[in-house]
Amino acid sequence: MHRVGTCCQTLASAASEYAAWLELLAKVQQQYLAAPDRMSQLVNASSLASDTKKVAQWDVGSRAVHIIGKRRRELSGKFDDIFVLLMKGLVFKFQGSTEPGPGRRRVASGRRMFSTHVHTT
Repeated sequence: MHRVGTCCQTLASAASEYAAWLELLAKVQQQYLAAPDRMSQLVNASSLASDTKKVAQWDVGSRAVHIIGKRRRELSGKFDDIFVLLMKGLVFKFQGSTEPGPGRRRVASGRRMFSTHVHTT
């Protein structure tokens, strides 16, 4: 019986974290709509076809898949990026970098592979 209760608490906690991330996305969208930064201004002014969406077009709802990136820099000067993937009520956290570096390796196809640590909540 104890395991079922713990499982339900864990699911409730995960759902709560997921909801908190969606709330944060909605707040960020409202902030950029109210006071666009330079990058948002450039995106809004562009009429070129692009995968980048204008802030007003962001879908911050729970049916969309979201990936949030936060760039950090360690004392060594190497990038240490954190990514949060929101999908179907789940939160996945990745630590790694989008920058090529010493950790990269090539696979048979010639493409580079980057390793990351994956944490799920």
